[in-house]
Amino acid sequence: MAHAREVLPTAPSKWYLAGFLVPYGAPARQRTDDTADEELDQQGGAGQGDDEEAPERGPARRSFFPSSMGLSVLVPAGTEELALTLDWGDYEALPSEGHELKRREDEEGTVWGPWRREPRAAS
Repeated sequence: MAHAREVLPTAPSKWYLAGFLVPYGAPARQRTDDTADEELDQQGGAGQGDDEEAPERGPARRSFFPSSMGLSVLVPAGTEELALTLDWGDYEALPSEGHELKRREDEEGTVWGPWRREPRAAS
């Protein structure tokens, strides 16, 4: 895999919009995104539609990252056993020393980068 050990300049939760899971027991700052509404508001703006005024901002809400997923599998009748191979990656924050990307934390303690993917697999 070409990107098996990719290095991201920002947290995986900011880089990937979908397709990642956060461990259930992770600290609240890793399981949630308090800025989800702010990022959407910044993308839009006045002058991009018929209404020149910026829309009113909705109530603040905490966005939780997924910690589980579902999978459906269709198998022929009479199947008694399945063999599975799972491939995924865990991301680890890298120390900033000796790396061209700068690591920084925001006021909530979110580490922004760099992050390296460590491939994992189980059968």
